[in-house]
Amino acid sequence: MDHLLAGLAVTPGTTVLQGIRAAVGPTTTVTYNQRGTGIDKTYRAAIAVVGETPYAEGSRSSRRDTA
Repeated sequence: MDHLLAGLAVTPGTTVLQGIRAAVGPTTTVTYNQRGTGIDKTYRAAIAVVGETPYAEGSRSSRRDTA
């Protein structure tokens, strides 16, 4: 993916996890698990962030024409 960004200005940002941690503050425990395992009734809230692997650019791109 780095080759796609070569020469482009990259805007720094915040990850979803960083944003959640900043929003809740230092006295709140935020637990991260990539697969979402381990959540039980002791948790007061759960947040699921779902995405997909980038595919719009690069050698794995495919064009699907629908006519």
